[in-house]
Amino acid sequence: MKQPDPALEYLLDLDGEAFAVSERYFVSIKAQRVKAKPEIPHGVKYAINLFDKDKNRIIGLDNAHGYKEYRRMEWDHVHKKERVLAYQFESAGKLLEDFWDLVNQFLEATS
Repeated sequence: MKQPDPALEYLLDLDGEAFAVSERYFVSIKAQRVKAKPEIPHGVKYAINLFDKDKNRIIGLDNAHGYKEYRRMEWDHVHKKERVLAYQFESAGKLLEDFWDLVNQFLEATS
């Protein structure tokens, strides 16, 4: 039997949450279990985003849609303003860690 992943359960519990990280930015989290398929082999559909107060996405990690890199089957990718880059999903814990690293780098660079 597969062992439960506490980080995955934590991510799933955050589904629908939105909270401020500063006066100018907020985070929105969506995460749901889905049936695994080639595009989402880990069985988790997610969108974790940093927005400015005008609701412009600044940073986001998601797998809500396909990524233009045609050789990739998986939909995981990262948005950095207008740029979209491939993202290698390893685990829910690593996803959250990577997201918060990007957010902290951005906040430090803009403060």
